[in-house]
Amino acid sequence: MQGALKVIFLIFLCVAIIAFQLTILPRLTIFGVILNLALAIAIAFGISQRKPHFSWLVFMPIFLLDLFDGHPVGFLTLSCWLAFSMVSWLAYFLFKKNEMAAVWILSVIGVSLFNFIFLVLTKLADLLNLSAQPPAIFRSWTVFLIGILMNSFLTVLAFAAIKKLTGHFDFLNNGQAPVIK
Repeated sequence: MQGALKVIFLIFLCVAIIAFQLTILPRLTIFGVILNLALAIAIAFGISQRKPHFSWLVFMPIFLLDLFDGHPVGFLTLSCWLAFSMVSWLAYFLFKKNEMAAVWILSVIGVSLFNFIFLVLTKLADLLNLSAQPPAIFRSWTVFLIGILMNSFLTVLAFAAIKKLTGHFDFLNNGQAPVIK
């Protein structure tokens, strides 16, 4: 029964993240930048998560966003997976204590790597006439840098929220039912 509640909770959380990303965040653009909540959560999990058997849970909202976003399917998921893998590998070496500088550095690296891979994939698809228009964030370098900083800030906030939630809900760390402390 507890396993079914976890699955229902994760499905609800994924749908809520995707609904928020596709309906509300495009209306809250700042300097033409749309914040990417799913990316911020994935990078924050890459920084904070030490157990690799839960890493596939991060990509459920990313894959759903990839299906409904309008870009060629797979580009968003592949870009996010590569950025997540690189950040979690770097977090093993850089993140020894709760150092805020390491969180900021890893956030900027993860968001930059995601944007670079996503840009390369969309440019390659455009070259092959697969009708993939790069998002508006890649049209100007200033907007691109503002987008990296804003998404990095959102990643740091997501990291703080994940740390706060894993302190209250222990089921992400030990695989048991949620325990409210």
